[in-house]
Amino acid sequence: MASALKAIFRLAVLAELIFQEAHVAGAASPVRALYDAHMAELKGAHARLEKECTEDPQDCGEDHREIWSKLAFRKALSDRIPLARTVPDTRPASCRKEKPKPVSGKVSVILVYHHEAASTLLRTAQSILDRTVPETLEEILLVRDGPPDMSWAAELQSAVDAFVAQHPQVRQIFLPEHQGLAPAKVAGAKEAKGDLLVFLDSHCEVNQGWLEPLAEAVAADPKAVAVPVIDGISATDFTYAPQGVAVRGVMTWGLYYAGEPFSPQEQKDLGKGKRVGMPIMPGGLFLISRSFFEELGYYDEGLRIWGAENIELSLKVWRCGGRVELVPCSKIGHVFKAVEHRFPSGESLHKNFKRIAELWLDEYKEFYMDSFPMARGIDSGDLTLARQNRDRLKCESMDWFIQKVYPSMFVPKPIRKKGLFKSQGGYGCLDMHMIALASNPRQNPHVSPAGLQPCAVWSDYNQWYLMKNTRRLVHIGIWTEECLGVKEPRDANQENAEVVVCQCAKYAGSGCSEREIEWKWIEKLGMLKHESSGRCLTTTGMQGRLAAALSCDRSPEERRNKWAFEDRHGAPMASHDEL
Repeated sequence: MASALKAIFRLAVLAELIFQEAHVAGAASPVRALYDAHMAELKGAHARLEKECTEDPQDCGEDHREIWSKLAFRKALSDRIPLARTVPDTRPASCRKEKPKPVSGKVSVILVYHHEAASTLLRTAQSILDRTVPETLEEILLVRDGPPDMSWAAELQSAVDAFVAQHPQVRQIFLPEHQGLAPAKVAGAKEAKGDLLVFLDSHCEVNQGWLEPLAEAVAADPKAVAVPVIDGISATDFTYAPQGVAVRGVMTWGLYYAGEPFSPQEQKDLGKGKRVGMPIMPGGLFLISRSFFEELGYYDEGLRIWGAENIELSLKVWRCGGRVELVPCSKIGHVFKAVEHRFPSGESLHKNFKRIAELWLDEYKEFYMDSFPMARGIDSGDLTLARQNRDRLKCESMDWFIQKVYPSMFVPKPIRKKGLFKSQGGYGCLDMHMIALASNPRQNPHVSPAGLQPCAVWSDYNQWYLMKNTRRLVHIGIWTEECLGVKEPRDANQENAEVVVCQCAKYAGSGCSEREIEWKWIEKLGMLKHESSGRCLTTTGMQGRLAAALSCDRSPEERRNKWAFEDRHGAPMASHDEL
């Protein structure tokens, strides 16, 4: 428990982040006062927990396996923090100076929950009540997504009932069975009475002036979806810490969310409190007009449990007449779970992805299929109504989205060859799925050593694209798109240069420069030559299981630098002219 108390004091950094714009040194500042109150409340909660756990360790429940597996945050600590607590004002100074414009219309806030603690759910609702102008708040809807299967379910329901009885603006909606975030949010939207709908996760705390900037975005454009900047609430000590807006939301061909740096102009605009469009919203926290959400046909209700709802809705909004905007003056805290504890089953998650690929990726859906080949055998369910909805809305194509909304998206075409890249020396096929990700000496998630595996291992996943125009050898992974590259040795006399796999797209920290990932495929010699270094791809290391770039001036009989493209069944690919 002492370690938990120490965690409080390491948040001195938080004070610096909050106060560096305000330039305040004394306790008289309102910003400083909020921070001091926040830290004092947390210190008190930690002290109470330490005392109670010492007196009755069973009451603490810190090591309760069920709690950790279902929540992945410290429920015992959360339960000892007041529902109405103080949080630091983390808005940029430019936003704090602006007088908020009145909200036009009534607002319904929808909170969906299933496995949740009463304290985090109700603290979310309490923060909304405490930091929202009463006249603008129509209601808070607590949508229970089916009966929760957990030992504290009765405790949760009892606390929610008591809270609702005390607050007339809070209502409950009960779904008979666990369906998932998208269907539950749609159920809430259909019950809502407000002109504007706000969706938040069930473990959030809204900050000062959170609502007005979001509503202003939709007042300016009724077909905008307004997204707040999400601050972090620690899963272990529940400190509230500011988050910057260094990256905008984008997506990979595996349909995962990714971050990409904002342009310098966008960074300036955000610093001034101006809204900036972004291709993909980062999660489920946003404001949308009820009429526009209804016009869109809500979420695709074929999405189950959770996973990829943000991708589906973002593509639908942009391509069917709307836009997604990041609103830097709206800050909302979110408990970031300590572990990926509730990842949905592969069946539900990849069914969601498959539905999105079939509905929205058009001819590009093959990139998704190559990122996760098992998807070809997954049943995406009945898409009839969803396709009719897209046709009704006359939505734009994926080509349009790439050109107009996300022009920096990495598109691996035109393709010269595609298949397994096999060593002719009998050492296997170029691989990034196992060895490359498991043996990273740099501890850099964006750069990994390239390796080889027996060609029959993960053959469907080790498909490589040889691109025509950009001279890259590309692998489409689930989480990102990887390019084969070369890292030159620091010692000029060293013969070997390390061959690596690094991100092709300009996500945050891609790890390789353009010149490091350019190659020339010499078809007649079966050699892959690195353009800037003049070295050739060669197998090396124990039993040839690592790849390196060596001098191309080797004996023609040397087979360690000979390669060929084969299909996943081992048949050679058709020949093409050299680049």
